Amino acid sequence: MLKKMLNLRKVAWKDILQETLSQVVGNGECKIAVVKSNICGYYFPSREVIEVVLRFLVERCGEVYFGDTPSTLYNVEKRIRDLGLDKLNVRSDRLFVGNLMKVGENVKVEVPNKLGYRRYPIPSIVLKADILINIAKIGRHPSTQVTGALKNLFGLVASKAKFVKYHPIGMDKVVVDVAQIIKPSLNLVEVGDKLVVSDDVLEADIIATRLLGIDPAKVRHFRLYAEITGRDLDSLIEEISHQFPNL
Repeated sequence: MLKKMLNLRKVAWKDILQETLSQVVGNGECKIAVVKSNICGYYFPSREVIEVVLRFLVERCGEVYFGDTPSTLYNVEKRIRDLGLDKLNVRSDRLFVGNLMKVGENVKVEVPNKLGYRRYPIPSIVLKADILINIAKIGRHPSTQVTGALKNLFGLVASKAKFVKYHPIGMDKVVVDVAQIIKPSLNLVEVGDKLVVSDDVLEADIIATRLLGIDPAKVRHFRLYAEITGRDLDSLIEEISHQFPNL
């Protein structure tokens, strides 16, 4: 598994991130890349991180889609303007910035081992993507204790009524359901001046949660996702602790 922790205060982080993106994209054809960031949420990642990712992808992929889906509180287009994302320092006619629900149709995808709903509507462009980059900024959350890479994937559910429809059945269950049907190529999780980079969504969240000062063993959707994917959370946390002894 690919796991790195970059220091955003050091100039070299951009080069390391680009090298990592190059490994992920590889030499294969990249027709469509999707970058999902938590635009319609409380914790928005660094604009600079997003620009590095987008600049790389527009050079390597045919089409690049950067955006989110609307939430109960936020309209995607308005949020993009409020955050200044309509003025990103990335220029390309191959880059779309906006509401991912408006790019093609939305498709109901079945969950292999459901905990909440059997099917979830997902923007078709996400399902067509050759590369999916999941960019989150970790923070505390009242429903799931933390919101990071796993929770960020919930934002790809194609529904504005997310709070009304999905929160009542238990967000931990819903997050794990969505993570079973959407598999990012790479996860970037910002924690203060650190950027966690991993191709494994759970490992990215474990590292980021430790940096935040929260015990990942006590985060319910981490444990549920580990169980669903046939892994032991406690063993995984111990393994990561050996790899990153300063956490």
